[in-house]
Amino acid sequence: MLRLPTIINFPLILWKDKRQKRIDEEEETRYLLEAEETLIKHHSSSQNLFVQNDTNKSLFLNNQVHDELVAILKFAIPLIVTFLLGIGNKVIDVWFLGKVGSEAMAVVSLGGLFTTVAGLSVGQGILTAIDTLVAQAFTGASNPLTVGTILQRGLLIVYIFGILVALLWSYAENILLYMGQTPELASMAQTYVTIITPNIFLSFTIVSIRKFLQGLGEMRVTMYLIIILFPINILADYYFLIYLDLGYIGAAYQNVLISTVLLLIYVLFIFIYTDAKKYWPGFTGQAFSQWGVFLKLGIPGMLSVSTDWAFEVCAIIAGVLGQTSLAAQSVVLTVNMLFLMIPGAITNALIVRLGHHLGANQPKKTKLCVMISTFLGLIFVFVDAIIMYTYRSKIAHTFSTDQEVILAIEDLMGVGSLSHFALGFGIVLSGTLNAFGKQSIVAAFNIVSYYAIGLPFGLYMTSHHGWGLIGIWSGVVLSGVLKSIGESIYIIRYIDWEQESLVHLDEPYTHQAVVKALKNSKRLDWQVIEDVTEENAESCPADTQLQWLEYELIDWHHLAKYDTESLSNAYCIRKGLIRKSQLAYNMAKYLSKHPDSILKKAIPETWQFELDHVDYFDEAMNEVFEVERDLEEEGGNHMFIIKPSMANKAAGIKVFNSLDQLRAIFEEPESDMNKRKFHIRAYVMTKSNIEVYLYRDMLALFALKEYDTSNLDDNLIHLTNTCIQTEEAEYNEEASVKLFWELPLEEKDLNHIFEQMKNILADVYDACSSEMTTFQCIPNAFELFGIDFMIDDELNVYFLEANAFPDFKQTGGKLQHIIQELFESTSRVAIEPFFTDGKEVTDEKMVKVFEKELLSL
Repeated sequence: MLRLPTIINFPLILWKDKRQKRIDEEEETRYLLEAEETLIKHHSSSQNLFVQNDTNKSLFLNNQVHDELVAILKFAIPLIVTFLLGIGNKVIDVWFLGKVGSEAMAVVSLGGLFTTVAGLSVGQGILTAIDTLVAQAFTGASNPLTVGTILQRGLLIVYIFGILVALLWSYAENILLYMGQTPELASMAQTYVTIITPNIFLSFTIVSIRKFLQGLGEMRVTMYLIIILFPINILADYYFLIYLDLGYIGAAYQNVLISTVLLLIYVLFIFIYTDAKKYWPGFTGQAFSQWGVFLKLGIPGMLSVSTDWAFEVCAIIAGVLGQTSLAAQSVVLTVNMLFLMIPGAITNALIVRLGHHLGANQPKKTKLCVMISTFLGLIFVFVDAIIMYTYRSKIAHTFSTDQEVILAIEDLMGVGSLSHFALGFGIVLSGTLNAFGKQSIVAAFNIVSYYAIGLPFGLYMTSHHGWGLIGIWSGVVLSGVLKSIGESIYIIRYIDWEQESLVHLDEPYTHQAVVKALKNSKRLDWQVIEDVTEENAESCPADTQLQWLEYELIDWHHLAKYDTESLSNAYCIRKGLIRKSQLAYNMAKYLSKHPDSILKKAIPETWQFELDHVDYFDEAMNEVFEVERDLEEEGGNHMFIIKPSMANKAAGIKVFNSLDQLRAIFEEPESDMNKRKFHIRAYVMTKSNIEVYLYRDMLALFALKEYDTSNLDDNLIHLTNTCIQTEEAEYNEEASVKLFWELPLEEKDLNHIFEQMKNILADVYDACSSEMTTFQCIPNAFELFGIDFMIDDELNVYFLEANAFPDFKQTGGKLQHIIQELFESTSRVAIEPFFTDGKEVTDEKMVKVFEKELLSL
């Protein structure tokens, strides 16, 4: 083995070709300040990787499908029960009204459609913003009170809207007369609407709380409450409609009573039996902020509920066609809505599940969730449509005893079953788009399909061809088909399932290994776009998740803004480790406090001084008189290395053993043959704040020529860096690059060396991490360092230096698999946990040598 050299650090050198300019103290201070402001521009290696997490595939596909199906059903089943019981209450209401008579059924149907179109559905559409915002904030926001603030903000907005709705309802009679209703029916409808006016605020509050709980994944609360409410609703119907025989007025009182009871039970249940109250921030001024964000989703959401409006328009026209048509419309609409509760429940489960996946940055699970939910929705609506058509006669006889109404129901149920299939599928697709915050797209499809095409078609068939209710419902079917087709195309073509990864590595050797490692990930799946330039890397897209870039291209602002969602491949400030002068200072300071540290023997004797020009050489040597003393000693056989502190890849290295040779280094023209000292190249992965791992597979890099004491002037016998060896005709990769664990030493000796390396690294990182001005770690970063060790004849290990963005190409072609496996291990240990569950991953080749919780400036 080679004799251990002494190292002289020249941290600030002005070379004749001006490749390394002098940095004075003022510039050094400015550099540090700019680093802390994340505005650093520093040229380093040739690695460019700008990645965004695409998916999580921790399990095989069949397991993923099973897990996702179970999760969706876990959310959907309580909602199905809830929605069925909820609409079941309406079915019970219609059944009781049918027993009272067609007049009461017609008034309640007309009044109900007016309140739906003229306020309730509009407000509920605005509240769809809660679906998107709460579900994503629940998994994505760092402050749990954020979701409660969103609920409070939604209530304030919808209450203000409710006041306007109440004013509109006071003119219900005039509006209905204008639309062609008979004066008697319009007058009775006005009475009904006036009585249920409190329902505006009751309904908006109930819907807000229900959506809030669904966003938290609390699906069962509403189910329990609806189960409790179901018998109460039956008793109320009986009391007001049969016992008191109040007709449509009794139906109005019953409606307000049930809404009041439901709200009271909701509030009591939440505060007594759930922990949802912990998300409530109390009344806060933040609820008055960010209304624009809420309304940006809410207003398109309001327009997107025009599916419901289409049914109500059918009812309005049915009212014009007479009481029989209106009664039949009421029954078919109720049955249709009953069965639509199933795809509706699946859609709500889908929205919540999608929101959680999006908030947790798991796009592939998002895509799988949509596929499973859509498939389930198709199955249910298909079966429901068959049931509706097959049992249309029994349904008609169940809801009415009037023969004319029964026949009208049977005729209408055929087209009603078709509309159920088209609309049910559309509900699932609209839910997908709403979860992605695409309410405006849903609104656009609804407006075009229903109001621009479907309803005009239905009106035309009704008025010009005498199709009656079947004509207008045919328009609804056409609208549903067109809307489903349009939304399907949009989802397939324009939804960004695979978030983009931008990759560009100048060095193909490293480029291929990094990209392959990311694509081989077992838990993450990356879409890689290999085109990153200084222009498009200056500002990361908002959804960027992983940056693997040259140091000067990293968007530090983005990294700080999205500190829990984005990850980079370098720390901003780490010169205390990678700059020789700073490292020497940190080691000296650390040893003064820890004199028993292994570093006392493991750090070669080092001097550092500033050298600007050869004329100042003698003056500089006075600062390190020990060097001159050792050189002048008789029989001295020391070899010295001169190494510029900010140079990479062996740039500027010189070897000497006399004072004259040292002078000559700065008097002679610079050589193109710059080499580095013999070393063991180890790869150390540092992640988060802070964990340090030593990669077991290390390289032993040998000098090109055999060590010869008779030819000490030949640098090629001293320097072992392979960067320039490849230019020599006699270069042999197998002779110059070997695996550490294959060195001709006994296994116990190799293990002894490895243990020393672990202990040395632990103290080196402890020393550097204690100096926050020159070494700062952040939780959302990792970095690979090339650490150079030297070994003497007695198997003592010495720490030579640390290299940021090491030259992986020097590994060579034969051992390229070492680098490939290094990147894959880095992905497993540093990247995958960050974007998934955060749990520590064990990798047999990554040996943890140091861990410490550091403060970040």
